Amino acid sequence: MNHPQKILVIGGANIDIKGRADDALTLYTSNPGVVWRSPGGVGRNIAQSLATVGTSVALMTALGSDVDGTWLREDLEKAGVDTSPTIMLSRFRTGTYLAVVDVRGELIAAVSDMSIMTALTPTLIRQTISDIKDISMICVDTNLTPDSLTAVVESAKEQGIRVVCEPVSVVKAKRMMGLLSGLFAITPNQDELAHLSGMPVSSFEDVVAASRRLTDAGTSIVVTTRGASGSVVVTAADVWELAAVKVRPVDVTGAGDAFTAGFVSGLVRGLAADAAAKYGHELAAKVVASDQSVLSADV
Repeated sequence: MNHPQKILVIGGANIDIKGRADDALTLYTSNPGVVWRSPGGVGRNIAQSLATVGTSVALMTALGSDVDGTWLREDLEKAGVDTSPTIMLSRFRTGTYLAVVDVRGELIAAVSDMSIMTALTPTLIRQTISDIKDISMICVDTNLTPDSLTAVVESAKEQGIRVVCEPVSVVKAKRMMGLLSGLFAITPNQDELAHLSGMPVSSFEDVVAASRRLTDAGTSIVVTTRGASGSVVVTAADVWELAAVKVRPVDVTGAGDAFTAGFVSGLVRGLAADAAAKYGHELAAKVVASDQSVLSADV
């Protein structure tokens, strides 16, 4: 039996392995510091954050039939996420994200192994979206292949479901080119916005101009995150510049995912774009001030 879901998240889930240097990072050598593992992945992080704030959510992702995959699925279910659309596969290993942050918690470098996401095929995605009833919004990340992203956008359009996209990275954001007209909203950072728009982005005015290129292409809301500088929310008619919530950063990994979760939760609850983004900043601040990549009952 299918259970009604408010939001369907489609995207990556993986193990985060992170290292933080004790002092200023010296490249090309070993640095004393702390290394830890935690559940991660953009789609997974967004889904857990949504569940933590009481939003009904299901996650469609791909996990390996290994210890890490079992851990991730059990952790999600404990948080209140419906994992019935998630598939587990013996021929793949669970995805891994390896990151190094400096003493301030700022990301220095990362490597993402998400080959398992090719298992989320267009056919499987179309069938899942068709099977789950009463979806009010889909939140997708760009860990999917271009063909699978197309399947998400086209299937959602056929069923009248709004789609919010988290671009993940500069490289993966390019997969949304040609699909912008099918998005209700997108939440890039400045670098991702520059590549999506084909315009230089450094000032507030640049962000607005680049965002207008995306709204002209058909996306209703463009929310550009700017780290400690807050965000810029642009629609066809309005522009808002929002401040970030000030906190002492421990680790910025996952802050964008928490922001997107808050933004999506706000939209589903009927908030205007600027109010939804403000809620996103509140959730992001909680993650930045912790050593976890995702909002939880302990963060």
